Amino acid sequence: DLFTNGLISSITSSASVPNTQLSQGFLGQSFVGGAWDGNIFEVIYFNSALNDASRIIVENYLSAKYDITISNDLYAGDTSPYGDYDYDVAGIGNTLIGSDPLASSESLTLTNGGFLIDDGDYVFAGHDGTANAIVQTDLPVGYNNRWARDWYIDITDAGANNGMITLTFDFAQAGLTIPSSNFALITRPTGSGAYSVASTSAVVIGDQVSFYIDVASLIDGHRYTIADDNVINAPGGVATNLSLWLRADGGVSGIAQVSQWIDQAGALNATQPIAINQPALTENSFNFNPAITFDGTDDFFTAPFDISSGTTSDLTTFI
Repeated sequence: DLFTNGLISSITSSASVPNTQLSQGFLGQSFVGGAWDGNIFEVIYFNSALNDASRIIVENYLSAKYDITISNDLYAGDTSPYGDYDYDVAGIGNTLIGSDPLASSESLTLTNGGFLIDDGDYVFAGHDGTANAIVQTDLPVGYNNRWARDWYIDITDAGANNGMITLTFDFAQAGLTIPSSNFALITRPTGSGAYSVASTSAVVIGDQVSFYIDVASLIDGHRYTIADDNVINAPGGVATNLSLWLRADGGVSGIAQVSQWIDQAGALNATQPIAINQPALTENSFNFNPAITFDGTDDFFTAPFDISSGTTSDLTTFI
């Protein structure tokens, strides 16, 4: 079958036997000649026929990403009124002839736990492109940190009979360090403002934190992310809007040649893989404190700095 924007197409092939093996492919030109005049944004190939649920999920992913109108649009978060949460849209779903019970939206995984029963049950998630980081804003009472990125959750419960799903946040995949603390699933109705607690029933396995929750406890169209009550070790105890903290007495890999300087505030680690350009660690450099020593010639670090202001246009830097 051939589908165009969610609808089965009337276009058919003249070939009597379908080609089930792709040994050589051409992009931009056909095998017998003739060139494509236009753009190609994405090519997706599955080596089997997708069931209806999986196909509809992929169609919604493409619809959100490229702002394409489809007949079976089940995800509203990609529109301007809802904040354009159209990045990495993923979903789980069920139809009469197939289901798709597992999906990953970058560092968030959705897993069916009994919700997918009726024809037309779906849960979608997508984010707005906010970089992964730990921030200390808009938090519920009792929690000190949260992920900067949150996800728009869109629920279609065809039979209105609810059911369980699991939301799993992967700190390693997000490039973040998992703290030893209590976690909460938090939510808010829009892309700004204070969060409230949706669940505190967290299961921690390695770098992953999971919440097993009934969709009846989730609010369709709300944003969700993860928070913790860890007290961050911060300079002078000041953690609000702390974006970067490099200290020579912690997180240093190497002595004569330092290859990595780990950010104590998040994931903006400074690195230098080339030995000749690596600075050194000098013990007891000043007032019994170590220092990173650069040679003034070719020693340097690089880091994925994405430092922006918190509540004002001003920044504060100490060196």
